Amino acid sequence: MNHPLLDNSIKSFRYIIIWLLYAVLHTIAMYGLVHVSYTLLIADGLIHAVLMGIFTLFIWSVNLNSNFEALTFYQRFVNQIALAVIFVALWLSIGYFSMYMFYDESTLKLFIPTLHVKCLIGILLYLLVNQIYKINNQSITSTDDLGIMNNEVSNNTIIDSSIEKELIDRISVKSGSKIHIIPVVEIIYLQADGDYVQIVTQQGKFLKEQTMKFFEESLSASQFVRVHRSYIVHVVMISSIEQYEKQNQILVLKNGHKIKVSPSGYKILRQTLHL
Repeated sequence: MNHPLLDNSIKSFRYIIIWLLYAVLHTIAMYGLVHVSYTLLIADGLIHAVLMGIFTLFIWSVNLNSNFEALTFYQRFVNQIALAVIFVALWLSIGYFSMYMFYDESTLKLFIPTLHVKCLIGILLYLLVNQIYKINNQSITSTDDLGIMNNEVSNNTIIDSSIEKELIDRISVKSGSKIHIIPVVEIIYLQADGDYVQIVTQQGKFLKEQTMKFFEESLSASQFVRVHRSYIVHVVMISSIEQYEKQNQILVLKNGHKIKVSPSGYKILRQTLHL
């Protein structure tokens, strides 16, 4: 999945402009805190802007690939604090090291009084960027949830029309020189992984070059439910359904894994389980 701010040339250009503007604001913020030349102030602003632009891409990657929703509020809070500290520490340390590469140590010491201000700026920017990515992911989830609901309507139409689709009962996965045959009954859940789908069984995990839509349409709807844009769960492998926060649910599977359930996915799951 492409970065939401870099998926085309126009957005990439806007992204660069944003951090150039930040470099200007950073320079203005440091003016008066440190008595150095304008050249040094501009260099400091550009270096920290470039680093911030790079590091925020990693924040998006962490948000995309980490299932924070499956954690408790306390666990999420601790994880976010730790990530914020690491983010700011790396940003400042690499920034100061970069300045040290171009200027002498005496010049670098002049910027020490700005450290507390930069820490505050780094934390605020981390929170802002993290919130932007969270809203973007929620928007994607809502779109996918609508797609799931549309698929449900389509499936009902197919059933009403008595049109039967051939379902698969096994999946072949090539791994090196071996070909693994995975019976569908042994699948615990499937997880989207870029252009692949990760098939999780008691015997291990297998990567299949296929789409989630294919498996959603090719597996029995009475046994497999797409509970989230990234997950299809084998209902017999569900150990329990737990509620967290307001009206959100998490599935606890028989292998101990926990999976977040989207609102529309939970609706389909309730219908499948006759809850």
